[in-house]
Formats: sequence, C-alpha cells, structure tokens
Amino acid sequence: MPARPSPPRLVIGDLDIGPGQAADLVRQARRAHPGIAVLLLTAHHPELLRAEGDLGHAAGVLVKPLDPEALLDLVAHLTAPAWS
Repeated sequence: MPARPSPPRLVIGDLDIGPGQAADLVRQARRAHPGIAVLLLTAHHPELLRAEGDLGHAAGVLVKPLDPEALLDLVAHLTAPAWS
C-alpha cells in the first residue's frame, strides 16, 4: 500500500496578485490545512497593505527583493515540526 502523502506545511504567495486575493489565499489555505504556514511576498511596504484585508493569520510578510539566505532560513523555521 502506498504511503499517504503528508499535508503541505507551507504556502508562499505574492500579495500583489490582486485586491483581496492574498487575504483569500490565507483564509483558504488555513481552512484546508489548519496547521499550515502562509508566507506572503510583496514589492510594497507592509504598512501600505492594510487595505488588503485580514492578513493576521499569515506567518509573515516579506518585502522584495529578498535575501535568499534569510528566505531559506525562514522556510526552514516555518516548516519545522515544532512550528505547526
């Protein structure tokens, strides 16, 4: 019998996908997988994103351009078993 796939532990999305869509992404991901971490990326300053809606359930918002090492460290932290 094949092993059952494990649920995803991290979703990375872009806040600049359209008005309200990033907040929807966070809500839908958390509804489908309650322990999932949602990391959002943006080219805009996070203070300007309040109109996007409730992003409070996102694990974090990173401003582009990203430091690749910092991104890898954050991904490792958010996907560690202790985070969920």
